[in-house]
Amino acid sequence: MLLRWICVALGAAAGAAAQSASGARVLVMTPTGGGGEYSDYLDSLRARGFDLSVRGAGNASAVLHGGDGARLYDHAVLLAPAARRLGAADAHGLVRFVDDGGNLVVAAGSDVSDTLRTLAAQFGVTFEARGSRVTDYGGADAHTVASARFADVPAVLGRQAAPVLFEGIGHRCAANALLTPVLRAPRTAFSAPAGDDVASGGAPALVSVFQTRGNARVAFSGSAAL
Repeated sequence: MLLRWICVALGAAAGAAAQSASGARVLVMTPTGGGGEYSDYLDSLRARGFDLSVRGAGNASAVLHGGDGARLYDHAVLLAPAARRLGAADAHGLVRFVDDGGNLVVAAGSDVSDTLRTLAAQFGVTFEARGSRVTDYGGADAHTVASARFADVPAVLGRQAAPVLFEGIGHRCAANALLTPVLRAPRTAFSAPAGDDVASGGAPALVSVFQTRGNARVAFSGSAAL
């Protein structure tokens, strides 16, 4: 399911063989620079014609813009939730990348870093408190939440049927016509710190997409385990 959100942000249909019309160059940042647990997703993107460069989040050689200021990539996929550094770019550098027309995918988790929190805030997304996770005691596993509360935007998401299994952190969205929560937690779910059953603010958003006026997309997921 992570592949679907990556494709949504990259402007390609999850079931399509063709790459995004906005370009094929993708910078992928992982904790160590290897594909690891994401190898299946990355292989699927390669099969769709994307040209991937996989770098460690702490690798200063991972730059988004060249010396002339031009973008070196069409898309960036951040799969390092706890990273304090994102290559050579800080949160503001990633915002500049989007302003220049680049698409961005951000996968977070209960250990989401302040760097990613700062980035998310630029687009009206606020992750829940550090260490919290989405909880639903109506399921078989309270911390693996099954949700089919998709936004009604078939032009973006296509047809949705099966619930998504989600394990991670929720977020809240500011009121903004450009920001859409595309998947919400079940109405019985809530956010709470690990080991705490105290609800916080009702059912949160799980995945949201921001579309700029220039048609670049930024997808925020509270989990890479989808």
